[in-house]
Amino acid sequence: MCAFVDMDLLKVRQTVYRDIGNIMEIEQKAFASPWDAISMMLAIDSPGCYNLCAYLGDCLAGYCFASAGNDMLHILNLAVRGEYRRKGVASMLIEKMCAFAGIKALDRVFLEVRKGNAGAQSLYTSLGFIHMGIWPAYYSDTGEDACVMGMKIPNKGLNL
Repeated sequence: MCAFVDMDLLKVRQTVYRDIGNIMEIEQKAFASPWDAISMMLAIDSPGCYNLCAYLGDCLAGYCFASAGNDMLHILNLAVRGEYRRKGVASMLIEKMCAFAGIKALDRVFLEVRKGNAGAQSLYTSLGFIHMGIWPAYYSDTGEDACVMGMKIPNKGLNL
């Protein structure tokens, strides 16, 4: 267990196939209806997806999967290993995703979060996301509503 995460030691990089086993370990503990390994591999292969892993040494601390399209970045999946939660890992991953959106001249970043997940909603609000609406019965496993949250990305004027 880790009481403190030295963010200088946290290394964030693009997700690759060899990360899938570590991702699935976190995914299955983090979600009642986890993605399967095939969905993860398809996201890694998709040219419209941007996927990140955050490692502390050899330990995967967290990951984030997103898809770009229609001038927006859609955050599809974000999870952090239990002992690294509330230590800045998720914030760093989201900030890197927002930076990517700015570099790619995407206008907005959005995501869905379970209506009952106040902790995640608080995190996203602290990072500048605003509540945009509700998608009723969005989650098929429980029928729970999703809060749609988003933020405008300032265009840095960078061209890649």
